[in-house]
Amino acid sequence: MLGVLRWIGVTMLFVSCQAAYRPVVIMHGMNNNVHGYQKNVVAIQAKYPGIYVTSLNVYNDASSMLTHMDKQIAAVAQAIRADPNLKHGFNFYGESQGALLARAYVTLYNDPPVYLSLIHISEPTRLLSISYAVFCLKKKKKKNREKLAENTRAAEKS
Repeated sequence: MLGVLRWIGVTMLFVSCQAAYRPVVIMHGMNNNVHGYQKNVVAIQAKYPGIYVTSLNVYNDASSMLTHMDKQIAAVAQAIRADPNLKHGFNFYGESQGALLARAYVTLYNDPPVYLSLIHISEPTRLLSISYAVFCLKKKKKKNREKLAENTRAAEKS
């Protein structure tokens, strides 16, 4: 949760010239639901008064495991397009299968667009054996880049 708030804070630095914060969309993971992220929504809104945050109410609980991904991504796109608060773009945060859906939305639709930030945590298609967030605004130190490249090459060989 602290990582999400830190991400929102860094993101807000880049949109601070706007009258309001850029909206945030949260996509739940497999076998979870919109209610499982209500604490995140409330925490973000408390930290950034006036920000619009929504957790997508699509394919909750077991239906997230039993429904084909094509139908789920279409439902994600439909829910995003139906929300007038998102029409000028938003930041997208997804966990687990929700991260996969967030990436698929950006790849297949991205209208309205995801600006600046797509956060995906514990995504099923990750190359490394640890969970991570794909998000970076600062240059990584050379040593970190070399270690990441080494881990990526090792994961690709196995």
